[in-house]
Amino acid sequence: MRTPKLIKHKFEKPLNESVTVHKGFYDYLFDNNNIETQVYEKIRNDIKPLMEDGYSLYVTGHSLGGALATIVAFKLAGSKKKWIPRPVTAITSA
Repeated sequence: MRTPKLIKHKFEKPLNESVTVHKGFYDYLFDNNNIETQVYEKIRNDIKPLMEDGYSLYVTGHSLGGALATIVAFKLAGSKKKWIPRPVTAITSA
């Protein structure tokens, strides 16, 4: 997965270009040919109308959901969308 441009300066090479993500997780979130709208896009579209000035964004998950939450939080944190509050916080457990 490409490192989002907004945060790539925080990483040393080679992580400033891309990070390794399990293919199954990546496909589920970003490249699932079996669905019309990708899961990541659905999540982003669902939270957008809820964000207001002064709000924080927490992405949570347990076990498999924790792995997905970490990837989603990373992608949201690096997004150039101005409506996404920073920092984006991931809270996960095994």
